[in-house]
Amino acid sequence: MILNKNKEKRVDSHSELYDFSTNKLDSKKKYPYKLELKSININTANEDILTKLPGIGKSIANRIVKLRKSKGRFSRLEELIEVKGIGDKKLENIKIYLFIEN
Repeated sequence: MILNKNKEKRVDSHSELYDFSTNKLDSKKKYPYKLELKSININTANEDILTKLPGIGKSIANRIVKLRKSKGRFSRLEELIEVKGIGDKKLENIKIYLFIEN
């Protein structure tokens, strides 16, 4: 029993085993699809495609497209660091899926 603000509550306790392995989380929850390496052209990808990248949601995808439009095109993947929400670590995580084509 747990007393909480002078109220009595009954708590059933039982043990559950949770599997937090990266593969299962990525494949079942957040990323149900598998991206191929170097499969997304950063100069032509729309927001829907960009959101398939790990850690890239609608807001960041929108910022990527806006930056691309203002620049005309990306000439290097490292230019993505100019996007608010993309730091060194996130760039390293996503650039394996990206390529640049004129």
